[in-house]
Amino acid sequence: MNVGRFIRNLVGMAEQEIAIEPPPYANEEQQIRLYTSESLSQCYRLLMSHVAGDPQSILYPCCGTDVTPSSVFPEAKVTYVDVDQNAIGALKSEGYQAFCARVPSGRSEKDSLSQHEAPLFTPETNPDLLILLNPQISPNDVISWVRDRGYVICNNYHGTADEMSVQGAFSPIARFDISNDSIDDGSLAGYFTLLSTDEEYRARDPEAYREIQRFVYGRFRTLFPKIFNLGNAIPQYLARAKGCHEMFGSIFIEGRTLPKPMRVKPSNVDDLFLFQKKATTAQS
Repeated sequence: MNVGRFIRNLVGMAEQEIAIEPPPYANEEQQIRLYTSESLSQCYRLLMSHVAGDPQSILYPCCGTDVTPSSVFPEAKVTYVDVDQNAIGALKSEGYQAFCARVPSGRSEKDSLSQHEAPLFTPETNPDLLILLNPQISPNDVISWVRDRGYVICNNYHGTADEMSVQGAFSPIARFDISNDSIDDGSLAGYFTLLSTDEEYRARDPEAYREIQRFVYGRFRTLFPKIFNLGNAIPQYLARAKGCHEMFGSIFIEGRTLPKPMRVKPSNVDDLFLFQKKATTAQS
């Protein structure tokens, strides 16, 4: 038996099988699928149960192909905005009001360096509800479009809820916990208030606290806590963490991956927060 020929025949057969196997999609357009999310639908319904009446107009920038708002609020006028031409094309083909455009990033350096040539979007009217899920923009500019006493629903995947919490024109109303499908409509300030002392970190998560100590003081010193003073690590850690990127349970500081700063009330980055815009003096 010619072993070499046998192996070449096997390889050839494998190549033929691979070649004739159809790809999962015949072309790129077929990959574009609009979808609705049952979990998001439930979140929206529970959050908006804290509001008098359903929104009549909704703005959803950075929407991708998610049409959940239209399924939850079928009577509302929903405007979808994204820079992805394929996604917007799919939305338009199904009759949704959609614009291939960009929205203000809220960060001037990102606007100036934007690689997108899409036009800048401006809404015709001020929406009752603005939805910001995983947006790679700051909410600083787009929230100005929300009408007085209107609402913003956002998660904290890119720190959106944190940024919303310091917006003086908005107040947090409720938080939806995705881990157990529960609503917290009590005091929400704790979700945005950092633990600030070594004692609080040590009590909440001793292992994370030791990792932060090693980052601040070095591995050698932390081996001898009775010799070296290792206190006051958390204030130093928080000072170095300012402006650093958080992702899920971690924060990236000076090339290191560390536990992210802890809040008085813990939450997940995918939890949804509902904020309401305060009325202006003229309308209050």
